[in-house]
Amino acid sequence: MLPASRRSYGCTFVAEASAASGAQPTLGFKKPAVIGWKEGMPMNRATLIGIIVREVKIKYLDSGKIVASCSIKVSRSFREDSWFYLEFWGDLAEIAAAHLKVDDQIFVSGSVWSETVKDEDSTEKTFAKVLVEDLKFVKQTGSTKFGTRQSSTRIQELNGEALWEDLFENSGEWVDCRKGKLNERSPDFKHVHSNKSVWINSKYTPKWVKERLEKESEGLKFIPNRTTEERWKDLFANPSAWWDNRCNKASSRSPDFRCKDTQEALWINSYSSPDWVKEKLALLDSESSLQQE
Repeated sequence: MLPASRRSYGCTFVAEASAASGAQPTLGFKKPAVIGWKEGMPMNRATLIGIIVREVKIKYLDSGKIVASCSIKVSRSFREDSWFYLEFWGDLAEIAAAHLKVDDQIFVSGSVWSETVKDEDSTEKTFAKVLVEDLKFVKQTGSTKFGTRQSSTRIQELNGEALWEDLFENSGEWVDCRKGKLNERSPDFKHVHSNKSVWINSKYTPKWVKERLEKESEGLKFIPNRTTEERWKDLFANPSAWWDNRCNKASSRSPDFRCKDTQEALWINSYSSPDWVKEKLALLDSESSLQQE
């Protein structure tokens, strides 16, 4: 049996030493090198393979930025599962929303941080968040063992070819956003009944897309992308065609109204909303209250 003054950590024995006695541990290993810190150097990074346990939610911010989020479960043999909150930005947010679903097994890497929030009872909860920079699917090749999924090292790249094929076959279900793009990162087409989006100049876009768009332009019946003012005018002209989410918003960033048919969103306090919106909304709410009485 080992003496009490020595403890085993894996395969390495570490001798305990008293600083007061001046004794030094004799490990026989070199001291780690010292490096200088510089701006932009990679640090606080994580690489994970896990199962998506919460569906992807995407938000289009008034600033023009796009963010998506979901949660994954990382399993280890004979140990409790760990959960991580994933956050995607820009093109990767649209890709995640278009392709990922619950129970998918994915590979992610990026910077990792801890974040503390308060729930409804003002209880603080801390969770780990990964700002994803690389995203791939993991191909399933084995059976489940000890609560984990066995996988090969072969990782499939995400691609949007199936989405483009659907766009050409069902163009009436896609919104053409090319003329009203807020910035280069905004998608060129959005699917009406889902969060799926595609970009013409994305590296995931098949080479045949541009040529086919030119050849079939007259036969494609895309839904036109309306300006914010046009959407507000439609809401006041057809209020029953819009969902009113003001009283049950998931967060302050959630839209106040969403079109039932096209899924277009509107924010009352958005910089792009016309000045007359609040006044007309007050009038609409007043008329609605009178009808209910």
